[in-house]
Amino acid sequence: MRRFLLTLAVFLAADVVTSADALRAQTAPSATARGTAAGTTPGTAPSSALDEIAALPWRNIGPSRGGRSVAVTGVTSMPLTYFAGYTGGGLWRTDNAGNTWRNISDGVFKTGSVGAIAVAPSDHNVIYVGMGEHAIRGQSSTYGDGVYKSTD
Repeated sequence: MRRFLLTLAVFLAADVVTSADALRAQTAPSATARGTAAGTTPGTAPSSALDEIAALPWRNIGPSRGGRSVAVTGVTSMPLTYFAGYTGGGLWRTDNAGNTWRNISDGVFKTGSVGAIAVAPSDHNVIYVGMGEHAIRGQSSTYGDGVYKSTD
C-alpha cells in the first residue's frame, strides 16, 4: 500500500508540474510581445495559480508511524477531533483536523494492531477500540487481544 501511495503521490506531483508547464506555455506571450505588456519583465511569463501550487513542498499529514490504517472515526460534537487505528502503530488522536497527531495507546494496549474504533454517542470521552487486523495474513498480521474501553 505504501508503494502504491508513493507512486500515486509522485504521479500527481508530476501531473501538477506538467499542468503548470502547459498552462505557462499557453499563457506566455509570444517572443515578439514578451516584455511589452504592462507590468511584465522582458523574457518572463506571467505567474499563475498553478505555479504557486507546483512550488508547494510535500509534507506528511498523518501520524509519523503506524502502518496500514484500517479504522478511523470522529467525534460528532467536536468536528476537529478524529481517531485513527493502525495495524502496527496503535491508536492516534488529532484535535486539530489532522495537523498534528499523538499516540494515545503506547504502554496501554498489549498488541499494536487496531481493527475498529467507536466513540460512544452518549459521551465522547468513552472510546471502544477493537484489537486485531481485519484481514489476517500469515506474514504480518495479528489477531488482537479483545476490546479496550477508555473513559477519559
